[in-house]
Amino acid sequence: MKKRGFTLVELLVMLVVLGILTAITIPNVVGILQNNREDAMFDDAYRLYELVLAKDAVTKIKPTSDSVCKKITMESLDLNQDFKSGPNGGTYNKEDSYVLIKRVTDAGVIKYKYCVRIVEEKDGEKYGIDLATIDKISKKDTNILNNITTTPNNSDCQCSSIE
Repeated sequence: MKKRGFTLVELLVMLVVLGILTAITIPNVVGILQNNREDAMFDDAYRLYELVLAKDAVTKIKPTSDSVCKKITMESLDLNQDFKSGPNGGTYNKEDSYVLIKRVTDAGVIKYKYCVRIVEEKDGEKYGIDLATIDKISKKDTNILNNITTTPNNSDCQCSSIE
């Protein structure tokens, strides 16, 4: 009668294969999770931008003179629970999360630049994202913020004054 089981060599080979698979998959999974959190924050920032566009369609909130910005905070939009929590498990700072609308006249044509900042706070740390564009925000304009400053670091968002 033959005993069934694994030899020590077979067990060692299995452990080595599992170790190699683990070493390959864990960094990939961590990277995917980080990308998903950044994508979720981008989506929330883009949703904030769209809400401001919708509010402008109803109440005309765009600035009326050049180089002056209109700042619309997340709090002023009265969103109730739309932005309850951020993708990192924290809460959005509703005063530091805003959309700046800047009016620029170029060759007699009035254009508006939109700059979106969304800031999440968790365990005393701040995470955020800045988005800037001339007329439509796209993901390639994303600037992930690891160290939140008080003003956007994009030149498109610099204003002479804020209404």
